[in-house]
Amino acid sequence: MKASSVLDDQPGAPDTLPVPGAWLVDGEPMMPDLWGATEREDGRRLPLQAIPRHEALDAVLAMGAALPAEPTWRLLALCDPLVPLEPADLEPHPLEGAMQDNLFALQEVCQRPRSHITLRTARVPVGRARRIAAGATAWLAAHTEDWAHLTLDGIQPRRVLADVRDVDWDIYENRVAVRLVDHLLAWLRQKIARLRAYIGCFEDLKELQDEAGAEGSWRRRDRVFGLWGEASLETNRSHQVAGALQRLLRLQRKLDTLRDSQLVQAVPRRASVPDVLRPSNVLDHDPMYRRIAALWLAWAAQGRERTLDVERHAARQRKAFLDFGAFCRLLVVRALGQLGWEPEDEDVAVVTGAVIQVGPVRVEPLVGAVRLQVGGGGSLRLVPLLVELARAPERDVLVGALGQLGARSGEAIVILHLARGSELNEGAERLCGLAHEAPGRRVGLLPVSPWDISSTERVARAIRWHVLNARFRGWPVRVPQHPALPAGDWWRAAGREVEVVKAPGRRVLDAVRAEMEGARQRLDGLEAERDGVKEAAANARDDRRQLKEANERSKRLNEQIQAKRSEVDALVRLVDQLASAQHRLEELSRCPVCEAQGKEVTARLTAWEKQTFRAECDGCRARWGMLPCGCGQRVPFLRSAGAPESAGGVGSVDRSHGQDVLAVPLGDRFLCPGCGEAVG
Repeated sequence: MKASSVLDDQPGAPDTLPVPGAWLVDGEPMMPDLWGATEREDGRRLPLQAIPRHEALDAVLAMGAALPAEPTWRLLALCDPLVPLEPADLEPHPLEGAMQDNLFALQEVCQRPRSHITLRTARVPVGRARRIAAGATAWLAAHTEDWAHLTLDGIQPRRVLADVRDVDWDIYENRVAVRLVDHLLAWLRQKIARLRAYIGCFEDLKELQDEAGAEGSWRRRDRVFGLWGEASLETNRSHQVAGALQRLLRLQRKLDTLRDSQLVQAVPRRASVPDVLRPSNVLDHDPMYRRIAALWLAWAAQGRERTLDVERHAARQRKAFLDFGAFCRLLVVRALGQLGWEPEDEDVAVVTGAVIQVGPVRVEPLVGAVRLQVGGGGSLRLVPLLVELARAPERDVLVGALGQLGARSGEAIVILHLARGSELNEGAERLCGLAHEAPGRRVGLLPVSPWDISSTERVARAIRWHVLNARFRGWPVRVPQHPALPAGDWWRAAGREVEVVKAPGRRVLDAVRAEMEGARQRLDGLEAERDGVKEAAANARDDRRQLKEANERSKRLNEQIQAKRSEVDALVRLVDQLASAQHRLEELSRCPVCEAQGKEVTARLTAWEKQTFRAECDGCRARWGMLPCGCGQRVPFLRSAGAPESAGGVGSVDRSHGQDVLAVPLGDRFLCPGCGEAVG
């Protein structure tokens, strides 16, 4: 059995990171079994941590069912990255009707239940004795410690043997009632959790709308609203969800009051009842218990969670793993579209093993990951992990293990874990951020969820950082020093090379090409002259003097041709390098914000100190470039007009800026990823 990490495809031991989906064992994802563990090859069981909750897995599976079976780029770009709102979630469930009709009987039984009377013999104080047991006199005569004192008439007892009646509420019918309370509450909690997740989405939208004018970026607001879609933004839909939630909460409150009743406290928690009721006179003939039996049958038919066997549970876990990976691929497709990049063929299949060129990025879907390759900028590996790190008891240990495994890879790694951004508290800063946003961080951790409307923004921000950081660090472009370079302010000397700080322009390229063509013509003339000399030498074989002169002339021409050929090759390389520099500097001068909106707006680059530059868009007034830091780092930055100046707290960069930021803004300055100090 061979285990390899999904973070870097390298072999290792799953003990170092015991979370679902982090390892591929013989090509299959390591997922938990029915007992929340996985079995090793040596027979030992490895308990897994951060296993998603039942409702979280249901959301992932629902999202997977909404995605196309044969995904193409075009189909994924049209998919909503939020779990669909099913009409069945809003309509009253048949079990709710059964609860409304029979809940009063359950309340009556919990307050005044039937019971069995058992009779036992016990030593009790005289004042508590109601019925003296047979043989009490003989017992008292033999146990002087139960005497109070002796009188002339006989013994005055302190304790006597008496028949004591006990009320036994732990009978089968009462167990049915108590377990029914537990089952109905569990069913209601699942329904309520799903509706509250929808409510959370609506609340996020409202919060974005309220914050957009004062703090948030209007561009981010428009992108998020576009992700939601017109159908889901209807006001009445939010009212329907709120109404359904209130209906279920009323039922939950009524059932919660029964948990404090004397009957529920009297029946042991471990007293189980099979799903199939057995015949009972009380359940058949008592009017209240008969309604409880009817409610139990309704729960068993319509609300009972089906118990999965080992094989079906494993299949469900694998399906959830694949669906979460498909969901993260959808986020990548939507994020690249938000950044303004699309493939030439939008009907290309987005499947494992495909290689898709999307603008400056080459997308490679893998098993358990998505690799993004940027020319000259290395690769970015987006790894979906179907875990809830925010709820893990050993969260810091798991994050440290993720960093250790990520350090083995030569790629930049961003882990997409299952969580909503609003679920992360102030102690979970490490679970929301890219590697460059905190000194010492080795991997990026971004929460994504089918319930979170900001998931696409987080992925887009990670991709934009990787692409623009690599693009910005290519400035200035270096080319060899050459006499053919026209003078101008577009380059500056740097030893044997020159630094191209502005796009050379067509005139510069045309001038160097003209020089290259002139050198080629002179080379052709020398080669033609050499061919003539060779022909003359062939005709002068009988004249030794002419032959000698021809050979000497041919030798000098060969030397001139070799030098001219080197000159032509150098000019060809110079033209290619200048063309490449022209392309790279045009990319640098193209506004990233306008590019994401499908516009081609260029700005003038301004060279700054210590190999840095700045640019400002004349259209949207966005600013971008590189800033020098005292630690030696060059910090790439991007600030769009209308965005807030500062960001603080968990997930605040995603909420206020989204993809329209590179280095974290700190007022009018930015956070250096190397030393953590403010620069600018």
